[in-house]
Amino acid sequence: MSNAGVIRAGGSSRHGRAAARGRLVAWWPVAVVFCFAACGNEGAPQYQGPPADTIAAFGQCAICHTTEAGSLLAGGAALKCEVCHRELLVGRTGPGHRQIPGPEQVPAFPGPSHNAGESSVFGKCALCHNDLAITLLPLHDSLTCDTCHDDLLPGVYGSGHQSKPDEEQVPAFPGPSHNAGESSVFGKCALCHNDLAITLLPLHDSLTCDTCHDELLPGVYGPGHQSKPDEEQVPAFPGPSHNAGES
Repeated sequence: MSNAGVIRAGGSSRHGRAAARGRLVAWWPVAVVFCFAACGNEGAPQYQGPPADTIAAFGQCAICHTTEAGSLLAGGAALKCEVCHRELLVGRTGPGHRQIPGPEQVPAFPGPSHNAGESSVFGKCALCHNDLAITLLPLHDSLTCDTCHDDLLPGVYGSGHQSKPDEEQVPAFPGPSHNAGESSVFGKCALCHNDLAITLLPLHDSLTCDTCHDELLPGVYGPGHQSKPDEEQVPAFPGPSHNAGES
């Protein structure tokens, strides 16, 4: 190829690049208009303001697990995902990237939805002890978990994280199920004084605990929280067992 041919070819190439730049400059205002028309009008998605409540509470987990995050928001917002789910594959998502806690840490789970339903009135406790929360649901207005169980290890869950009341606070417990059975007609009293509740069961239609015992320390349980009637009110009492025998 002659030198003149090289010069002509190079000139043609430079002319092509200049034409391309001219077309780009000409189309740029149109592209800007389309961008604002698609993303900036009132009908388009508006990404502004604070993040959703679920994302604010549970972070990135709420982006993939929206159902679970929504369920946990009511009763367990103070509970973070990593409390129960230790990350096994750091930086990865998808099946198996997080650990699932066993029954020692979560004895009674409401299910994969993480929705405790009505028992969520007991807060985060209902997520691990859902069976007990359901049993105690009729008493939730006057009884909460921390009434009897102090938090020993805040932020830690599993065996021993909550205290268990002693016999001075709970003289006669119906058992680990927290189910007082028929004696539950005496309400919260049957959970600490189950023996007396069973004894008085035949009289429950006409006699309640507060017939003789006024509440002195509302929300407090243990020695002295209820008054004891004097001799003027109860002249001849059969004894602390409340058992009148054959009489």
